[in-house]
Formats: sequence, C-alpha cells, structure tokens
Amino acid sequence: MKAIVAVTSSWGIGFEGDLAFRIPDDMRRFRETTWGHAVIMGRRTYESLGGRPLPGRRCIVVSSRDVPGAETYRDPYAAASAAGDDSFVIGGESVYRELLAFCDETYVTFACRTDGSDIPADRFFPDLDDDGGWHLRSLEGPYLYGHLRYEYRVYRNRDAKPVAVSPNSR
Repeated sequence: MKAIVAVTSSWGIGFEGDLAFRIPDDMRRFRETTWGHAVIMGRRTYESLGGRPLPGRRCIVVSSRDVPGAETYRDPYAAASAAGDDSFVIGGESVYRELLAFCDETYVTFACRTDGSDIPADRFFPDLDDDGGWHLRSLEGPYLYGHLRYEYRVYRNRDAKPVAVSPNSR
C-alpha cells in the first residue's frame, strides 16, 4: 500500500475544509498515479470530492455510516485489507495517521510560497523527515506555479507493517 499527499512546508494538508493548495500539474500527477488503483479515504475527503467515486479508481471510504457510491468500512484496517497492496491512501488526516505505518511508499508534493513563507493549514500529515523509519528515495523539482514553489518527493518506509484486520469490521 502507498500514500499520496500534498503538503505545505509545515506538513499541512488542509485548511478550512479544503486542500491547503491546488496546483494543476499536481492534480494531474495525482490522477495519473492513482488511476486504476483502489483509493482509501475518509468520509469528509470523499464528500470534498463531490460525494461520488473518482473515475477509474475503486473508492473505499472509512466511515461509521454507509456512504452511497463507495465501498464503506467502519475500520481503516479492514478498508486497507479490502483494498490490497496495490492501493493508495489519499486522506484525510485521521485516515493517514491510522494507515501510514502500513504504507511502503508515500508520494509527497511539498509546497511553500515563493517568498519562503508557509501556506496556512489546520490539518496535518506526519512529518516524514522527522520519522527515522522513512527515508527520502527521490526528489524532483523545484517547480513554480504562481506564488508557489513545489517539488515531488517519494519516501520509502523501512518498517512498513502488514495489515491485520479485526473481525466484523465492515
């Protein structure tokens, strides 16, 4: 399993119920990378995408209630088990925190303003640079989009765990 995320320089992922930033090339990269794979997300992330499945992907939602148009699991580990190894965790904050230890790679778009200041955020992704189990495998960029400078990073998890499923978790 893998994760894909767009973060600010303080590892922020969201602000006031939306993404912290939007870069068209990054949105294309997200689509191309996740196309044909299962994607695992929380209910609020699913709703922020219009409340409908992403085209070309199997949508799995972690929620305490059924979500129309998506496979729904109450337990994130059951969702991960159902999705299989060839899947992507795409958010939000709590789903990332629950499943990141099971991901062997994370695709990160890392962005800041061109003046060096951070982009506002109120939801965060774990700082992989501060986690000894993760190491930077590749770096591409920097690129510019308007007032944003960004780069693509791929991190590898040295300690990825196998997913264990609790019974009756769907």
